[in-house]
Amino acid sequence: MSITSNVNIKSINEIVPPFIVKQQLPITMEMQKQITNWRIQISDIINNVDKRLLVVVGPCSIHDVDAAIEYANHLKKMY
Repeated sequence: MSITSNVNIKSINEIVPPFIVKQQLPITMEMQKQITNWRIQISDIINNVDKRLLVVVGPCSIHDVDAAIEYANHLKKMY
């Protein structure tokens, strides 16, 4: 490996594969029921059966907390 290889990488951490997470943290029956219920609610909103507003906000990970709060405040003002 050369002296210039990966100069901007501080560390490399292995990511656990999803199947291992599922083995280590099995989902409960109660959580399965709740997920099914949420999916039905979302489907009802999308299909205009439920009149609530569905908002999907991203990104799914936050690296800048201040920017995320600012963005959330903008969304709050819009509704």
